Amino acid sequence: MRWGTYASPADGSVHPGLLDDGMTFGLAGTGALVDLLGDDGTMLREAAPRALADPYEVIPEFETDLLAPIPGPPSVRLAASPAAVDVRGPFDAVPATVPRLGCWLELGAIIGRAGADLDAAGALDHVAGYTLLGVWLSGEAEFAVTMGPHLVTPDELTGPVQVLVTVNDRPAAEGGMNDLEGVFAPVIAAASRAGELTAGTVVGSGALCRVEPAPGDEVVLRADGLGVLDHRLAEGVQG
Repeated sequence: MRWGTYASPADGSVHPGLLDDGMTFGLAGTGALVDLLGDDGTMLREAAPRALADPYEVIPEFETDLLAPIPGPPSVRLAASPAAVDVRGPFDAVPATVPRLGCWLELGAIIGRAGADLDAAGALDHVAGYTLLGVWLSGEAEFAVTMGPHLVTPDELTGPVQVLVTVNDRPAAEGGMNDLEGVFAPVIAAASRAGELTAGTVVGSGALCRVEPAPGDEVVLRADGLGVLDHRLAEGVQG
């Protein structure tokens, strides 16, 4: 399953949406995607047929105004430690605060079931899904994370994940992860020892590749099976 969070074109209300066959099926009601987390994935699985059978609305994928899958995560863990960062959506502008920003691409695990002091053997049982992260730095300090486009459940990701960053349509950096589960199990366990992981917490994998774009550049981050983040660097953009 691929779940996102989007703003309705009809009235601006925010809903979870299930991506199926190139269309976003809005989930009726006022709940957030994080409200479907907190267990072993049952709530997500049970919500999917409701979204398909009686959607709030149906929107073509490329016309969907996507926010971050979890717009206000309780915590973002980078290098296993909590980071105080601004979380933005998959197509939002990024403020260019210095002549050259740092940007690295990571994969993110979204926690579905709370846990603390986990061991690596059981850590992946707490993962609801994975997403793509762009981590933005001014100097050496992280100031923003862009996230999305969807929460992708673990059953959707098989095999190695290759990643690519382009700047102004030119390849700028690439990398990959051959063993997603092998990477995330110890990372999530370490993060849980630094503080309880609650539903909706996002745990980064660590940098897979890095670029240094400039104001005005368009930066596109891609990962097999997870999708695309597309950002314009704009001076003075704060919201």
